[in-house]
Amino acid sequence: VEPFQKQLVSTPILLQGALDDLKPQEIEALSEWAGNNRLHVLTKSGSVSIPQAALLPLLTERARLLAEAGAKLIVLLCSNHFATFTTGIPLLQPGILLERACQSIANNRRIGVLVPSPDQLASAEQRWRQQGYDPKIIAVPPQKMDSEEIAAGFRGTGIEQVALDCISYNEQLQRDLSQLLEVPVWLPSALAAKAVAEIIDLASN
Repeated sequence: VEPFQKQLVSTPILLQGALDDLKPQEIEALSEWAGNNRLHVLTKSGSVSIPQAALLPLLTERARLLAEAGAKLIVLLCSNHFATFTTGIPLLQPGILLERACQSIANNRRIGVLVPSPDQLASAEQRWRQQGYDPKIIAVPPQKMDSEEIAAGFRGTGIEQVALDCISYNEQLQRDLSQLLEVPVWLPSALAAKAVAEIIDLASN
C-alpha cells in the first residue's frame, strides 16, 4: 500500500483481505481448488496460491461489507483481470490499468512480464498473448526480488517495456529495473494510486 499512502496523505484508507476471516485450514482448502488462473495471495503466515474462481465470491462479499461501512471507492489489490462483480460503489482494478498502460506505448509487441510464482507462468502467457503481445515471462516471488538477476533475465530478449504483474512488487524494484533495462516499467499499485488520487481530487473540486 506504499504508493497509496504517498498519494493519499489525507484520505482514510481501510485495508481488508478476502481471507481475513478464514482459518488456516479453510485457506488451505481454497489452495487445493482446481484451476489454472492462480493468484499469489498474502496471508498472515506467508503466501499461498489460490485459483481466481475460489476468491471471487469472497472478494464480492468483502466489497459489499466495505460499501456498507461507508467506503466511497474500492481498489482491488490484485494485478489480475477480474470479471466485473457488483459492489454498489465504484471499483478500480489495477490489472486493467496495467494492461492499458502497456498498450499505450506498444510498438514491437515484445513485453517483459514478472509474476510471483511458477504456477502462474501458463496463465500469464495466455493473458498477455490475448492482449496481442509476445511475452518474455519470469517468475520471482516478491520476497526474493533481486533487480540485477531479474534484469539479466530480460536482457537480450527484445522487450520494449516490463509489466510487474503482481500488486506486491514495489516502487524500488520498478526504479531499479527501469534504470537497468532503460525501458518503461509499469507498477500496478502505482498506477492505481495515481488514478485514485485524481478521482478524489476531481470529486473535491
